[in-house]
Amino acid sequence: MSDPHSYDLLSERWIPVTWLNDAAEPRDPKVGIREALNRSHEIRCISHSSPFIEFGLYRMLVTIVLDAYTVAGKRPTIGKMKAMIEAGNLNHLIVGKYLETYRERFDLWDNKYPFLQMSIDNMKSENISKMIAPVPSGTKIAFWHHYTANETSLDENEAARELCATAPFCFDYAPKDICTIGGDPPIYVVVCGNSLFETI
Repeated sequence: MSDPHSYDLLSERWIPVTWLNDAAEPRDPKVGIREALNRSHEIRCISHSSPFIEFGLYRMLVTIVLDAYTVAGKRPTIGKMKAMIEAGNLNHLIVGKYLETYRERFDLWDNKYPFLQMSIDNMKSENISKMIAPVPSGTKIAFWHHYTANETSLDENEAARELCATAPFCFDYAPKDICTIGGDPPIYVVVCGNSLFETI
């Protein structure tokens, strides 16, 4: 990695997966966004110990695919989805073009469009533990992790996964302030197929 302020989530291996038994090699335990989508028919599922992160990763991949097809003028309908299932994999031209067009938005450290982040001038900096559900901070009680908020650190892979979980769950300090995109408390369902492709 030549630029220390770049972390390309399209190619970096940060999404934990379980492969189907007949998947071709290599079968690394983590993949980037591009490989996850290109080989979604070979991947059984996303596999993380945190249901928040697992759901957030599914949601991100579904959103990318839906937006890629919509931008290409091929918004999925029931009929188109049936044809897609019969084809057995995603259209790599549609998904590939989308990922290239919006490549900079999948960089964790992009100056203009950092992945799932926005810069707000004059905003007070918050401790990263605020966005991690099981880490005690504010009014979150220490159930599993017995350390303080200022002892929390994340590597780039962990930060990217936590960012995917933050949008749908919107963890906050005070229960009265919790406001998620799905209401409070959020209830989400993932209907899993036989492969990541079918789930998406």
